[in-house]
Amino acid sequence: MAVGPSGRADRTRAGAGRGNAIRPPSDRHATGLAAAGDWILVGDVRLDARTDVSRALGLSPDEAALQSDEQIFALALAKWGTDAPARLNGGFGVIAWDRWAEIAMQITPDNTRLLVYKSIWTEALPVSGWWGFGAGTFQITFPFFCHHVGDEIKGIWRYAHEDYLQTILEWGWVGASLWAVLIFGGLARGANLRAPATSLPTEVLSAALLENAAFLSLTGICLHALIDCPFQIASLALYATVCLALLWTRNRLPASPPVSP
Repeated sequence: MAVGPSGRADRTRAGAGRGNAIRPPSDRHATGLAAAGDWILVGDVRLDARTDVSRALGLSPDEAALQSDEQIFALALAKWGTDAPARLNGGFGVIAWDRWAEIAMQITPDNTRLLVYKSIWTEALPVSGWWGFGAGTFQITFPFFCHHVGDEIKGIWRYAHEDYLQTILEWGWVGASLWAVLIFGGLARGANLRAPATSLPTEVLSAALLENAAFLSLTGICLHALIDCPFQIASLALYATVCLALLWTRNRLPASPPVSP
């Protein structure tokens, strides 16, 4: 939704940059970011009659004094929706969008990432076969398998934004299986999470807590890899490697203090 000083609101396809924001001449208010309820806005707002607006929004004088004009505008959007600009007086130029509507609009069969995933599964994987095209080849091989969707998939796709599909495409089913043993085997070794006894020596207690943290961290990365490409990012891949090393060697750490003769 793009809103200008006239108070007219035009709902556009939700998202920043969709629509023209008109910034009023104002030196007293800097462009800001605000959020309330399902709404996020960015822009420059100068409200008149703040007291009346704050009262209508159910804010006490003390609460209203702590809110910027942008935040009060966001609260008005949360309460009145796209009717808010017509109920406010002042000068404002903002771009606002409903954060959850943006998600709902993306979950459709025409979503670009879903089209990419489908193209890999139905077009590319049958060709890449058991051995794949080779590590790091996704960017140069994928364009050959998305012509059937025309211009629905635009731009240069360096990664598939689904690490498991990209791994199968580049390493083949054989290589992807070996990676699965390495990664999910480490997770299996660390799956028996338990709270370490506080009576253990400090070094043993610290090691147990570190193992548990490594398991949770690697689990998060693996879940993230379903919808993005964390394993393609060098820093995240390094962290994942360290977590795997901790999990694969966990049985080598002492489980209890040595008994003195």
